[in-house]
Amino acid sequence: MEFVRVVNEIEARPRVPPHELADHLRSALSMWRGPVFGGSVETPLCRRAAARYESHRIRALELMFDAELAAGRHAGVIAELYEQHYAHPMSELFCEQLMIALYCSGRQAKALDVYRRMRQRLSEELGVDPSPKLRRVEQAILAHDPELGALAEAPLS
Repeated sequence: MEFVRVVNEIEARPRVPPHELADHLRSALSMWRGPVFGGSVETPLCRRAAARYESHRIRALELMFDAELAAGRHAGVIAELYEQHYAHPMSELFCEQLMIALYCSGRQAKALDVYRRMRQRLSEELGVDPSPKLRRVEQAILAHDPELGALAEAPLS
């Protein structure tokens, strides 16, 4: 699949400016045309292939949001991050990215509310606490830590 090849090439590139990386990933994601096999995955082979392609799409989204945040485009990705956070309610990375985007856009209370809801969801559904990384982001928001901007500008994972 062309999409997977392009995303793998983008991920393998040496340091690329964040705005450029975000633009390349957006371009790659624009190739995505909806559910694999039109959503009709009746055989085990089709289900495995669909899951594999979906995991590549999710990884591309994660990388794109990291790049957008590193490029300082916090406010511009909030709606998309909300969409992914709700579509993948157990993804701590989408939650973290959303919290950072909200905080860096001047919406501290909303960022903390997103964390509170995630903590509650993890506790009720899985019986676990948020990861140390997600808790550090919450603490940085509470402390108005100037390093929080650096979290958004950290090397892309």
